[in-house]
Amino acid sequence: MIEEGVDFQQVADFAAALLIGALVGLERERRKTEEDRTATSGIRTFILVSLVGGLASWLSQTFQSPWLFAAGLLGVTAFVVAGYVAEKRVNPQALGLTSEAAALVVYLLAGAAAAGEREIA
Repeated sequence: MIEEGVDFQQVADFAAALLIGALVGLERERRKTEEDRTATSGIRTFILVSLVGGLASWLSQTFQSPWLFAAGLLGVTAFVVAGYVAEKRVNPQALGLTSEAAALVVYLLAGAAAAGEREIA
């Protein structure tokens, strides 16, 4: 099931997935400092979300079960909702859902990249 040796194509796919998370995280960090506000998601959060998306995609392919990717998406969605609720309790004036939506998109794009669809991602 798992082959011996390093699959450089898979390494490049994972690198692309992590790069997607890093780029979106950098943009959210920059926006946070420009608007002089606090936010719960930044570069580390988006890199972790992309890592989870990439790993879930790889596991889905390895075990030939799309349910693993769907379970990962459900977990990331729960994480995003919990973060949104926590931020709303601290700052009720925070209206945006951009970071939360971006986290879900990063998960999906990282999954596509890890599945070998870097051009689409």
